Amino acid sequence: MTNKAISQRTCRLLLAVPLLILAGCQTIYEGKYGWDAGWRPGTVLSVGSADHVLQTPFRDCRPDFSSEERTALKFAVVSYSFLNRPKRAVVPVSSGSAWTAGSLVYMNVTNCGTALVPRQAQSKRRSEFTAKRATSQVASFSA
Repeated sequence: MTNKAISQRTCRLLLAVPLLILAGCQTIYEGKYGWDAGWRPGTVLSVGSADHVLQTPFRDCRPDFSSEERTALKFAVVSYSFLNRPKRAVVPVSSGSAWTAGSLVYMNVTNCGTALVPRQAQSKRRSEFTAKRATSQVASFSA
């Protein structure tokens, strides 16, 4: 082989590696909720009025609403992962929604106006782990 053939193969390999990494980093949940579009899997910790949350969460949608809207709306505290660390968000929920502590959801961290979407458990074992974790977080959150 000539040096030209070796350098061409090296260039192709060097170009292929980043493309494979970029393709592998694109996460789409259930085929329709893209990570790049702001969707994250989460677990509802509690649902209530705007002032039921005592701590300041990592992401808070309440300031986006007027005081009248905050009074009329229900808000959910959702636990999700950000940079492999557990975070909490306060997001509005529709008045007719039946979200309860432990509900598995997808939430959009980039748009407070996007409704929570129910998430299908990947497996019974994972959903049991998530429910147990959410229950322990609810207990620590309520304290």
